[in-house]
Amino acid sequence: MSTKYRSSKDVPLDVIVSRLKELSDAVTGGSKSVAREFDMRVPAECDRDADLVIDEAASRLAKLQAENEVLKEKFNQVKKFADDLADGITADLNATTQKEQRIADGKLFDAHEDYLIWREDNE
Repeated sequence: MSTKYRSSKDVPLDVIVSRLKELSDAVTGGSKSVAREFDMRVPAECDRDADLVIDEAASRLAKLQAENEVLKEKFNQVKKFADDLADGITADLNATTQKEQRIADGKLFDAHEDYLIWREDNE
């Protein structure tokens, strides 16, 4: 580990994940392991010091959670639009099918009635 990172924000995620796994192993390794892995260095090592690594991981998780909530909301808006669009297409298709059936049944036979039906559908 090193002091090559000026800030915890500069530490790559894979380095943080690796360190979190080391800290997790240390917790199960007994008091000597915990003492060795959870000490704090001077100067601080952003990619090693447990408090800095855990805090940065928590901050990144909170940020990801907030971004995920925004994306969920956008997804729900797009889904609602798509559902409304599909409902409209289905309604138009059903109306066309009904009109075709009326023509086939001989119930729709003159231009005036056709105009009235068109007008009802489009007003």
